[in-house]
Amino acid sequence: MSIKQEIEDALILTTTQEFLYETSESDSEKNSDYEDEIEDNNIVTFGLLSLSEMRYFNTRLYNIPKSSHWYYEILPFYDDKRFKKILRMTSENFKILVNLISDHEIFQIKGQRKQAPVELQLAVFLHRIGGKSNIFEICSRFGISEDTVILYINRIIKAIISKKSLFVQWPKGEQRKLVHEGFQLIGGFKNIIGAIDGTHLILNDKPSNTLKSYFNQKKFYFIQYQEIVNYKEIFISYDIGCSGSIHDAKVYKNSSFSLGNFFGGYIAIKITLSLIILFYHIK
Repeated sequence: MSIKQEIEDALILTTTQEFLYETSESDSEKNSDYEDEIEDNNIVTFGLLSLSEMRYFNTRLYNIPKSSHWYYEILPFYDDKRFKKILRMTSENFKILVNLISDHEIFQIKGQRKQAPVELQLAVFLHRIGGKSNIFEICSRFGISEDTVILYINRIIKAIISKKSLFVQWPKGEQRKLVHEGFQLIGGFKNIIGAIDGTHLILNDKPSNTLKSYFNQKKFYFIQYQEIVNYKEIFISYDIGCSGSIHDAKVYKNSSFSLGNFFGGYIAIKITLSLIILFYHIK
């Protein structure tokens, strides 16, 4: 039980006891001791109310050492190999992404303080989702607070989602022909439009309902994620949201992927008129 819950329970108990005492004693039986007790109860009640409105009960360390020196003085001088290792993309692609999302309204909101550059917010986002650093290490490296890390991540997610139609496109026209040719050069198969695969996304918290449907053999709560990439391993479509206990074959069957094309797939998915198994899991 949390501290806040214990305080709320104590507050309910105190109020109930006071009410029962009020109703059980007649006016003639109430004396100075009764008045003193009521005053003490009022003090306790007031204290519990004050505690229940507190946001934090543990001492918070605001003086965590951090510096923005690394971001401004070191990261810009990394070569592409080191830059990609840290932020999961080349510096050139990083600049392209910044230009694509910088005009989003989330970065135009004016407040009391000027927003940090989009470049900084994107770097924090990429370092958080693409690496193994915890949030405290990111705070130290970029010279920002925990809440600021979360704020930057939420902003970037909204900006990228708004551009998803630019990033994820099903091949059409001449682009479709290029994809067919690309796959044919790789493996000799004709008319392949994409390679399909799936994975699990672990949930931080268990769902509020239908728990069993999200719990699978790996003892975690998941949702299913199934995607198609072209011959350059660029995403062209995806389906996300099926509960973790559902088999990959059923996820594929219920997906919104276009039919009438050939996909390169994996053994967990049943072969269909539009799916070819390209490899097997050998144990």
